[in-house]
Amino acid sequence: MRTAPNVIITGTPGVGKTVHCEQLAQDTGLRHLSINQVAKDRDCFETYDEELKTWIVDEDKLQENLDAEIFGVLLEEACEAFDEEVVVELMSEKDDDVEGNCERISSWVSSWKINQNLNAN
Repeated sequence: MRTAPNVIITGTPGVGKTVHCEQLAQDTGLRHLSINQVAKDRDCFETYDEELKTWIVDEDKLQENLDAEIFGVLLEEACEAFDEEVVVELMSEKDDDVEGNCERISSWVSSWKINQNLNAN
């Protein structure tokens, strides 16, 4: 039985994905798995984009190295692939959004754990 849910956070560079994930890991005890670190550890970078100041990932190579598809999940694809109630779009346009988003996700994680425990009995 699973003891924690998967929470996938996606977005364009610079919107606060890492900040959200680090805060959520601290608040919920979930493990933060950075796709950048996975790509680095498995040598899955192609080139560096000077304009965006980010590494370009070799998606084919990374996909071959991952057990589960956790890269490149866009909102539209997520909505098509998953039940409506498990896909939530949260905006991150201001610094205050991080705190509110993290509180919302942390609350959901707590509820998920309680529901899983009740369903196990």
